[in-house]
Amino acid sequence: MRDEKGNNLHIKDIKAQAATACDDVSRDEIVSLIHDASPKVARNAAWAMTHFTDDVIATLRPRLNEFIDIIVSTDNISLQRLLLNVVERMEWESAYVRTDFLDFCFDRMVSPVVPPGVQSLCMKLAMRQCRFYPELLPEFRMLLESMETGYAVSTMGLRKKMLKQLNKINL
Repeated sequence: MRDEKGNNLHIKDIKAQAATACDDVSRDEIVSLIHDASPKVARNAAWAMTHFTDDVIATLRPRLNEFIDIIVSTDNISLQRLLLNVVERMEWESAYVRTDFLDFCFDRMVSPVVPPGVQSLCMKLAMRQCRFYPELLPEFRMLLESMETGYAVSTMGLRKKMLKQLNKINL
């Protein structure tokens, strides 16, 4: 995850690292680097994690809270986006819902200064969490409806899709 010259890694290097994650030791080695003091190393490790297979992602489920703690506390928007991507690929159950993370998702999805990728991932994760608690769905709908202008086309497209999903469940 470190380039001797301090340069960014190339996609082929990232995919090669992700491919080694078949065994627990290699996977844990890569995952541990998300805590590295170097923002580049942490970002590269998270980038490699986004290239893990679904089977490998499933093995990371016990570390969900660790990933969420980093997401809500880091100022590194790249690390945040990449870890949101990993978390979004995990299977969820009602026991995994955390109010601080749900609030984080609500705040980021409506903030016009947050990059569209983070907004979209936060929308998806907020919807997933709200589905476990139907009483939260009206609040989620209200937030989506408040997002009328000033957002990227991709964010608005996802917003429209989610409003349609909410209409299907009569909210």
